[in-house]
Amino acid sequence: MTTTAAMICVHHVRPALKGITDLDERVRAAFKEAQSFWASTDEDIRYRGAVAAVVLETTDQKGRLERSIKIVSSLGALMVGVPVNLELLEGELKAFKPVPLVGMWKDAVKEARW
Repeated sequence: MTTTAAMICVHHVRPALKGITDLDERVRAAFKEAQSFWASTDEDIRYRGAVAAVVLETTDQKGRLERSIKIVSSLGALMVGVPVNLELLEGELKAFKPVPLVGMWKDAVKEARW
């Protein structure tokens, strides 16, 4: 059900992204729309669905987005004990301005709370 719910979330979020050209604003809009996703209250499913929707709707800054996702994934792996090359990760962070996915998600969750 997890993959199915995430794909339904993608379908729910994508229309909200039409016409938004700035990548950071597109991410914020996706996260905001994911908070109203009715088929799941699981925040992980909503997060993954929103990020997937942004990936599918992004052509202009896809490299920046993919590198940002890679950094978040590497940090998640590190937190569960998977060895991560921290020097390489630090180099990635210095090489470009990542999309602050985790911070934007936390802001969207906070705004959605009653």
